[in-house]
Amino acid sequence: LTVHGLLSNLLIRYFVADRGLAPTMVAVSDQTSFVAGAGRRPDVLVPSPSFLVQLRSRLRERKVVFAMVDRSPDDRRGLTFSTPRGPVTITDSMLRLAVRLDAPVLFTTCHAHGGKVVLRIEEVASRSGKLDDLTNALVVAMTADRSRVAGARGRW
Repeated sequence: LTVHGLLSNLLIRYFVADRGLAPTMVAVSDQTSFVAGAGRRPDVLVPSPSFLVQLRSRLRERKVVFAMVDRSPDDRRGLTFSTPRGPVTITDSMLRLAVRLDAPVLFTTCHAHGGKVVLRIEEVASRSGKLDDLTNALVVAMTADRSRVAGARGRW
């Protein structure tokens, strides 16, 4: 399960077009799921009553799933934390499922820097295997990333 990504379509395109893999993308609707340059539409999961069941199936099959947990429509049940670029709310339902299935969680981010696209992928690890530790590690990764982006903005 990968989380976040400002230019995440580039990451999906990398997996679909360049690596021949078939990742799943969590999207608001099927209409927002086109990935330019990929040559085909990715597998898409949209919010529905069976969403978590479908996600569980993908994770059990060890498929790559792209989901921006900080872009959830259900912020009421999320964890809100401060970053240098403002507050962020993440929801934990997908993270909870990843922990239960022992699926790796990756933090990904893309941004433009000096005329190039910079892609970072790092595993968000929970030594204890507990949701709270995973969530805290994700908050640290997201806060550090937003600090880098906010600090570098004047130099771009």
